[in-house]
Amino acid sequence: MKNIFTIISLVFLANNFYAQCVSEAHSNNKNDAWLSCEKRASPNPDRASSHWVLYDLGYVYSIGATKIWNYNVLGETDRGMKNIFIDYSVNGTSWNEATAFQLDEALGNNNYVGQDGPYLNQINARYILITAMDTWGNNGCAGLSEVRFDLEGTVAVESVFKERPAVKLFPIPASDQLNVNADFLIAEIIIVNASGHEIMRSKKIDKIDISYLNDGMYFLKIINENNEVTTERFVKQRL
Repeated sequence: MKNIFTIISLVFLANNFYAQCVSEAHSNNKNDAWLSCEKRASPNPDRASSHWVLYDLGYVYSIGATKIWNYNVLGETDRGMKNIFIDYSVNGTSWNEATAFQLDEALGNNNYVGQDGPYLNQINARYILITAMDTWGNNGCAGLSEVRFDLEGTVAVESVFKERPAVKLFPIPASDQLNVNADFLIAEIIIVNASGHEIMRSKKIDKIDISYLNDGMYFLKIINENNEVTTERFVKQRL
C-alpha cells in the first residue's frame, strides 16, 4: 500500500473530537487505520525514502499537546510505528524537526485508548510530518490509527516564515571526520542513528570524530543559540 497523504480540515478535526468525547477507545478495524507498505521519498528531504504520514491542517496554527493511537489491528500491531520523527513546516517546503518520540505498541482490541504524544511547544505550523524510523516488528509496513493535535488559533504566515538555515556537511560520505559549516552560531550538535536513537552529543561543532560509527546513514541535529534545531543527513562509509 502506498503512503497516504492525509489532509485534515477544521471540520474533520471538530467531528473527530466530538466522536471521541465519550470514549477515547479506538477500534481495531483496519479500515480505521493508515498503513504504508512501500517506502517513498519524503516531503522532507532529510528523511529520504521512508514510511510517513503528512497532515495538512489547512492554515498555520500554534500546536501544543498531541495524542496518538498506534496501528491497532488485531494480530498486526507489530506494524505500528515505534520510533518516530515529527517535523513541521509553514509552507510544505522548508522543514524543522519538532521532536523524536517512541510510541507504545497498540493493544489490538476495542479498548485501546492510545497515549499522550509529545508536547509540541506551541510550534507554528500548517504541515505536520510523522516519519517511522522503525516499527514493533519487521514486516516492511508501518502504520498509525489516529493522531490528534491541540490547535490554538491561526497565525499569520509572514510572522513565522523563515528560510531554511544554510548548513553544509562534508565530505559525504565521510569516513573518520565530518566537517560542519553553518551560517548561524551553533551551540550544540547531536548525532542520531537511523532508528532515532541518540549516539553522541557535543559542543565541539566544527569537526566531528565519526571514526567509531558503523557504516550507514545518520542524522545530525544542529542546535543554534536560540535552541532551534536543523537536521541534516550524512552517510558514514569506511574507505
